[in-house]
Amino acid sequence: MRRKNSGLPLGALIALVAVAAVVCVVMIAVMYMDNHGMLGNSEEETSEENVQADESNEEDNGELEIVTAADNTDELVFPDFDNSLYLNDETFAAVDPEHEAVDIKKLQEEINPEIYAWLYIPNTGIDYPVLQHEDQEDYTFYASHNEKGEPDPKGALNTEFLNKKEFKDYLTVIYGTHNADGSMFTNLDLFRDPAFFGNAPYIYVYTEDRMFIYKVFAAYEFDNVHLILNYITTMDFMYEKYVDQLEELAGLGANVDKTAWPTKDDRILTLMTHIDGKEDKRYLVQSTLIGIRDL
Repeated sequence: MRRKNSGLPLGALIALVAVAAVVCVVMIAVMYMDNHGMLGNSEEETSEENVQADESNEEDNGELEIVTAADNTDELVFPDFDNSLYLNDETFAAVDPEHEAVDIKKLQEEINPEIYAWLYIPNTGIDYPVLQHEDQEDYTFYASHNEKGEPDPKGALNTEFLNKKEFKDYLTVIYGTHNADGSMFTNLDLFRDPAFFGNAPYIYVYTEDRMFIYKVFAAYEFDNVHLILNYITTMDFMYEKYVDQLEELAGLGANVDKTAWPTKDDRILTLMTHIDGKEDKRYLVQSTLIGIRDL
């Protein structure tokens, strides 16, 4: 007795198998492309995480691996100084530091050609040359070498190659060590005292042909981060964002002077030093450029 066939006709079955095969091929192809896309993102994210971890580790060691294209810093163009910043005799008299003349060329010839500026803060003992090492691979050189280029744990005041030497950058950072003998940037601690903060408002920077006058607007402890790289202050819209959040970054414990508070159109000079016993922190004294005097 023949059993009754309850299945599909042979032709329909063959067609169904063919459709299923096509669907499987399409699904496999989609999964393959999707997996490769996911793999690419995963590798990129892992790479970014490794870079961030490397930066964090090197910051803890007092060094920071530069991960941006250093060559591009030479191509950065910052706006010229506003004419209103140039002081005449009358306006300069109100902020004249009465500091002896600084001959940058002579210092370059007699001490070190990498001296390009001089920093002076009245009533602090901070009265030193500022240097920038020409070797970008050894940008922390002056953290462990003095103004003569000799090994010295006290170091010398310095800027990194991310800052130009004309002080046109939106944000210039000068680094200095904190020492038991009170040298270099140790006396930035004086700005912790609200009374001193209010009575020592000006910072002076001398270059070969100009004097820059800054007014202090904030002094506070901050995380040990690289300000220029972390906030990308070389880009105008990112600098504007940084300025907008400065009050929040400074925090409630900061000494501040709102009359000198910067806008996005101002230049900021930041002085940064270590804090004894707090390796993850730095002490910052920040000021706004308020005047320029041609020498």
